[in-house]
Amino acid sequence: MINLPEELKSRISIEDVVARYWEEPNRAHRVKCFAHNGKDRNMLVKNGFVYCFVCEARFDIIGAVQHLFGLSFIQACEKLNIDFDCGLPVGKKLTRSEIEELKRAEAQRIAARQAEENRKRIENKIFINVCDELHLTQAIVSALEPSKPIDIDTLDEELIDAYFAQLKRLEWLEWLADTLLGYDTDCEWTYTIGADPHVIYERLISGDLTI
Repeated sequence: MINLPEELKSRISIEDVVARYWEEPNRAHRVKCFAHNGKDRNMLVKNGFVYCFVCEARFDIIGAVQHLFGLSFIQACEKLNIDFDCGLPVGKKLTRSEIEELKRAEAQRIAARQAEENRKRIENKIFINVCDELHLTQAIVSALEPSKPIDIDTLDEELIDAYFAQLKRLEWLEWLADTLLGYDTDCEWTYTIGADPHVIYERLISGDLTI
């Protein structure tokens, strides 16, 4: 017997459900809460659930559809099955070939999920490295910063060059961290590299771009 809810959850993302039936999540994965009709984007859409930081409402894809449309659990499952064209055999006895096809499809989805999880682990490691480099560079800039008041006659040109080089690197790392978090940035690298976190992660992973 097919587990309809689990099959639906493996095929449909919470982001797609919220975007289709409510509104498109922003870059921070936030929307206005449909549970209490909030005016601010207090509802987080991530990891298979929505969660409101104000009213504490929490739903998976099925619960979200139930709440939005006033449906029963089964009705919500059937709506998702139809609207997202899953083609799951609801209420139908499966043939051997249909069972085998579902098993193959499930194996493919598991492989895709594992690939996605591996990708997220790599991205998390990269982001941690960016943050570590950012903190290190902040410390270096602070150490190299000329003391005030500045005595031009005693300035060491090599130290000044090193200071400005690290200051530029600090700007780069701050931009990189903000962009990877999905924040809007307005900097030279925004125009030369772009502001799509996925593309930037891809370039960092391939080595085309370095921290």
